[in-house]
Amino acid sequence: MKILVILSGALLGIITNWIRVLGLIYIGYWSEMKSPLMNEHDNYGFLLFFIVISSVIFLVNWLSKKYSLPLKPSLKENNSYISNRVSVSGIGLKLLVTFSIILATSYISNQNLKSLLVTKVENSSGNASTYNVLANFGDFTEYSSDYFIDKKKCTLISRSYNFTTPGENVLPYRNIHNQDNFQELRTSSTSLNYLSSNIDVKHIKLRDKSTRRQSELLYWYEYNGYHTSNKYIAKLFEISYLLQTQSKMKLNAVWCSK
Repeated sequence: MKILVILSGALLGIITNWIRVLGLIYIGYWSEMKSPLMNEHDNYGFLLFFIVISSVIFLVNWLSKKYSLPLKPSLKENNSYISNRVSVSGIGLKLLVTFSIILATSYISNQNLKSLLVTKVENSSGNASTYNVLANFGDFTEYSSDYFIDKKKCTLISRSYNFTTPGENVLPYRNIHNQDNFQELRTSSTSLNYLSSNIDVKHIKLRDKSTRRQSELLYWYEYNGYHTSNKYIAKLFEISYLLQTQSKMKLNAVWCSK
């Protein structure tokens, strides 16, 4: 029973750690790194672990009282002192296990956060795009090729991004198109045949501010062969990228100018 409690506590500690990391990432994203939790993440983690581990201790005590076998009347008085000692030692063991789990999971949390916040500069940041339709966000390597949609010639722009600044997004979520040169007319969701399969993409209709000509931009995010147009799912991909970094985060965009 005690081994089961220890294993369950360790598993809950790991799960709580991931909840903590995911929570910090999304809180930082939604608050644009302005939330006080960005600086107080240690206290936030200890509070979260305290709530979880305290719940486990109370649950174990409740289960032990509910399902424990009662002692015979003749043995109750003889074993009262022993029972008190066992109870005190049991509480001490639980506190020791709880403290050990908190220390272990806190260490793992700090290691994960360090890996998330390590600066990895592989290219010069702030690269300039060959195409003025996309915003120059972050540090990227850009490739382009011809792409045909319904026999119409467009341009496929593929960017591989590197993580350069702690606390910043890897991919552009708010700065897809160049807002200085283009006005956004309408945004919608659609599908696109890419590499012989239909994928969900975002479709933006744009107007050039200088020439007043309209164009279309279809874009999606890619990581390790997975494609998504949902920025929240792409944000989850960033966690895997920041912990592993074997596969680059990518932004793919098809630009069809009229």
